[in-house]
Amino acid sequence: MLDGRYKPLPARRKEIPKPSGGVRLLGIPTVLDRLVQQAVAQVLQDIWDPTFSANSSAERVMQSTTTFIERRLRLKVNQDKSVVSHPWQRPFLGFSFSSRRDNPKIRIHSKSIKRFKQRVRELTSRSCGLSVEQVIDRLNVYTKGWWNYYQHAEVAAGREYRSFLKNFL
Repeated sequence: MLDGRYKPLPARRKEIPKPSGGVRLLGIPTVLDRLVQQAVAQVLQDIWDPTFSANSSAERVMQSTTTFIERRLRLKVNQDKSVVSHPWQRPFLGFSFSSRRDNPKIRIHSKSIKRFKQRVRELTSRSCGLSVEQVIDRLNVYTKGWWNYYQHAEVAAGREYRSFLKNFL
């Protein structure tokens, strides 16, 4: 890689439907390429973190990182998702963060909540031709997985979700 001969293999493409319409193109790199990406990210982070200050231009850092990744590693960077911003201004993997600097909290992003409710509506649809027991089984699998994923979020409205689920049963 240091001599410039490393060439990543083509990523496997997968189209994933978006809840808001359209599709998201997902590129799945090979294990070796993902390992290289992670190794480079760790090395670059050690270089940039000590030199970053409040007076640094975050946009300049972002641009130099993007240039390095695209030119040297020949990987594509999604400009729409690559943003330098405060954590409470951007969703991250379905989570959002409160803007309180003295006591920040991890929250479930509003889009994730909307998708949860939409999926519950789909699972509890009366036109699916399933018995009540089958619907409850499917709903249990989905909600357990959803709650396990978001277990670190500080959810103040747990009762609200339970009452939402009861309404559909």
